[in-house]
Amino acid sequence: MTVFVLLAMMPAEPRKLLNEMLPNDTRAWKTWKDTVLDKIEKNQELRFSENHWNIAGFRDDETSLLKTLYGDAEDAYEGHLGHRASRSDDIEKGV
Repeated sequence: MTVFVLLAMMPAEPRKLLNEMLPNDTRAWKTWKDTVLDKIEKNQELRFSENHWNIAGFRDDETSLLKTLYGDAEDAYEGHLGHRASRSDDIEKGV
C-alpha cells in the first residue's frame, strides 16, 4: 500500500513519507527503500528480478524479505497503473 500511495501522491519528499509510513531501518528494508525510491525518482517501472534480492552477504531471511517486498512493490505498481488507466477512461467519458 505504501508504494501505491507514493505513486499516487508523488510527494515532494518521497523518502520522508516512506520513512514515516515504514520506519523499519534494517539492512534489507534500507536496501528495498533505496531501490524503490531510485526507480520512482527516475520514473522507471517498478520491476524487479533475482539480482535485486539475491545480494551477496545477505542472510536467507533478508533475501526472503527482499523478495517479498519487491513482489509487493510490483503489485502496488500494477495496481497504480490500473488505477491511472481507469481514471483516464473516466476523464474521457466525462465522469
